[in-house]
Amino acid sequence: MLNFELKKVQWDERLGFGIEFEFALATLSLGTKDPDPEQGRQIYSIDVPLDTPERDPHTLTDIERQLNVQLHIVNTLRTERHRASSQMQLERDRIAWKNGDLDTEPDPSDVQWMVKHDDTIQFPSTGVNSYNWYKVEICTPGLMFSPWNIRHVWSVLRILRNKYRLNCNESCGLHVHVGTGKKEFSLDILKNLMGLIFTFERQLEQIHPLHRIYHNPSTYSLRDHANINQNFEPGKNFSCSDRSWKSNRIKDRIRRNLPFTIAPARSVKDSLAAIFDATSKAEMVQMFRSDEDVRLGYNIQFLNEPYPDPFKHTIEFRHHAATTSPERIERWLNIWCRLVDVARQTASATDEEKGDFRKFLVDHVEDDVEDFGLSMLLVSLGLMEEADYYSMERALRPDARPDRKSMHSTTSS
Repeated sequence: MLNFELKKVQWDERLGFGIEFEFALATLSLGTKDPDPEQGRQIYSIDVPLDTPERDPHTLTDIERQLNVQLHIVNTLRTERHRASSQMQLERDRIAWKNGDLDTEPDPSDVQWMVKHDDTIQFPSTGVNSYNWYKVEICTPGLMFSPWNIRHVWSVLRILRNKYRLNCNESCGLHVHVGTGKKEFSLDILKNLMGLIFTFERQLEQIHPLHRIYHNPSTYSLRDHANINQNFEPGKNFSCSDRSWKSNRIKDRIRRNLPFTIAPARSVKDSLAAIFDATSKAEMVQMFRSDEDVRLGYNIQFLNEPYPDPFKHTIEFRHHAATTSPERIERWLNIWCRLVDVARQTASATDEEKGDFRKFLVDHVEDDVEDFGLSMLLVSLGLMEEADYYSMERALRPDARPDRKSMHSTTSS
């Protein structure tokens, strides 16, 4: 068990967060029969200019229709006094500002709700021909982690759900970004956090449905696909110049009828030790990157040195299935803010408390989820309500994924 209490922090030391919502949005042209009138909500003329709802959308280009959808959502949010912008329109306004064609500089994207396009979103398999569908991603502004700001997010979700017909299918995800707010996301914090995630990755996977875990190109696991499993050693210059070496090795294993996924070249305890031996955030980023053509479920690229983005110093959690359910999102957000807070406060704890924290990880890094599962982890983190919530959800959900043991032995092959 973690044996020290998390301390209350001042307002300017609160964590920061942001959420990315993905969904498909349905609309119809005026004069078209509504196939589901009992659903209510606005369905007509979302992909045409607001001032000409009677216009035939087929006279517009794909880009124009997509922009109109974004601007329609922006107008809906602004009507309810939420700051919002279309990404496409914002990019055009920035160019106009630089060219002197706009009197007022556009607001930065991180202080307002951003409506975007995400090409990875797919349209639903049923009813796909009944509507005109559009791929939409909506991002919150950067927010301090507080009950008020969580309620702010829920109010926007309520507006969207009551206004539009949205479809959250298996191609959609919900991504959460968490940072240390106005404070530096230090190397010690990052090592503590990635130690927690690496140790309890299998337990945290139990939250998600099968399609978010297995063979999802956007959420591959650290233990199976990150560089840390391939003898990446802190202090050494790791080169990714030969990007074909891993694929060639996989092809060779297939020819020899060996397992497709390559076993880690060192034990999980050695990998855990390597995390705490790292000497820079750039090393940590390289450890938790994959040379394969996949995206990992945990993204720490925004913490690289030098920073790729001057404002977004966050870790991104990508596993969660798309949803507009406030309770599900809040539970997920609470878990990750708690993990980041544990990592942060451990970084400034006493040597004895740091030793207890490391021992806690070492004691559990080789556990199967049958021995130390999700509920036990959440209780250890002091998240009693989340432990109850996910225990009940897994008991009632017919598609709850089975407990998953490590895919590999701890020996090299």
